[in-house]
Amino acid sequence: HEEFLTKSVKDLVLSEGSIVHYDPKHPDRLPEGPIEEINLRANGEQFTIEISLKPQKWLDNDVILVVGRDISERKRVEDAVHKRDEDLSLLNEINDAANRHEDLVTIANLVSEKTKPIFNCLGTTLNLVDRERAYLIMQNFDVPRELAQGIEKLIGVQIPQIKHDLKKDHPYRHVFESGKPMIVNDLEGILDFTKGYINSQNWPEKTKNRVAKLIPTIVKLIGRCSLMVVPLISDGEIIGTLEVAGNEPYTEDDLQRLEQITRQLTTVITRVQTETKVAEQMDEL
Repeated sequence: HEEFLTKSVKDLVLSEGSIVHYDPKHPDRLPEGPIEEINLRANGEQFTIEISLKPQKWLDNDVILVVGRDISERKRVEDAVHKRDEDLSLLNEINDAANRHEDLVTIANLVSEKTKPIFNCLGTTLNLVDRERAYLIMQNFDVPRELAQGIEKLIGVQIPQIKHDLKKDHPYRHVFESGKPMIVNDLEGILDFTKGYINSQNWPEKTKNRVAKLIPTIVKLIGRCSLMVVPLISDGEIIGTLEVAGNEPYTEDDLQRLEQITRQLTTVITRVQTETKVAEQMDEL
């Protein structure tokens, strides 16, 4: 309490730009209801505070009574409920698509579109192993067409369907061998994954070497600084990966959320694959 009384308003807010000045002589200009702000604790931790302002008389002076209430826990619960509702909505749409007998590419594009606001990303990329389990094949390309065209113009070749050779040493193989999800929040890791894309292409060695020199430029053009890769595991076997790349560093909470979505997505994918296989066998008969 004594320490708090020694602090000024500037010591309690994130920046001076967030300080709003109110004139007690003009109570009509005060906010009608509580306002929310981000304040600082003594240890520098940020927290959400709800502030109520009320004009008062104090020693014959017009003053503003300010009452602040820590609502961090309430905001945490509200955020958790919001995320749960978002995830349930996504999973319902995925299941509805499977019930309509949509193919995996359509489902992959649906997931990519619906996860954009969830993870503040361009979308997600679904990769599935082929039947021989030799390649990891990209099902959808989450880069906007205009950006893809810019990359193609830069590298001088068209971007083909990407197939990752699981026999080669690259980041996706590491995910397969460990069976664990991963977060990449450093530039070196992002460059390694981009290099893995380049090495997966069936281009002449001269083209690969030329494009490899452009990797830093490609990464800068795409503008991603963080990556999450989660393996899709069905009956103890990895059947693919789901990948999200964003413009801000991802956290362990983000990774856990993506894992939950991926578990449900894996169930839908195995269902669609089984139905497709049965339909093919019926056609053969």
